[in-house]
Amino acid sequence: MLRSHTTIALNLLFISVLALLTGCASYEYKPSVYPLAQDRIPAFALKGTLALENVQSSTTVKESSNSGVSHSYTYKEITDGFNTQFDVEVSKHAKVASSSAQKTIKTSITHFLCETRGLNTWVYRCEIKGTLTTGDGTKLNMDYKHGAPVTAGIQAGFDSMIAIAVENALENQKVLAYLAK
Repeated sequence: MLRSHTTIALNLLFISVLALLTGCASYEYKPSVYPLAQDRIPAFALKGTLALENVQSSTTVKESSNSGVSHSYTYKEITDGFNTQFDVEVSKHAKVASSSAQKTIKTSITHFLCETRGLNTWVYRCEIKGTLTTGDGTKLNMDYKHGAPVTAGIQAGFDSMIAIAVENALENQKVLAYLAK
């Protein structure tokens, strides 16, 4: 009887140490394109060409930590990820009319976070804030929140938050009007 209690205690100790060691890690997050369903963004008009410009200059490293695992990134990198996702969605959904018009959109992500909070540890609560300014001076203040299941992984939580911000930007009537004129 004593031997089985000792074995159980040693097994629990081993599992605890293993969990502690594997839970303390740091990773560099690099955005990748999130596969939005085709019907999430309706077709829209684009007259001419479009160039996106990352105007976020901050290279200060930020971190999101979940269950002892930390993911680092900069707002400049997140803005690059936003622009890449934006380009992908424009290429999939824009009905391009040929024209010599050259459209520009300047973007800057100023806040980005995905974390578990309190008892809701089965959902990543993700937030993104920033600005999008069209070439005619129209400014869109972005402030979006979303929940992602932890079973999908933090990378998917991060990437889906960026994709949702792009989706919302491409549904904004002022942005669509600028692209169409």
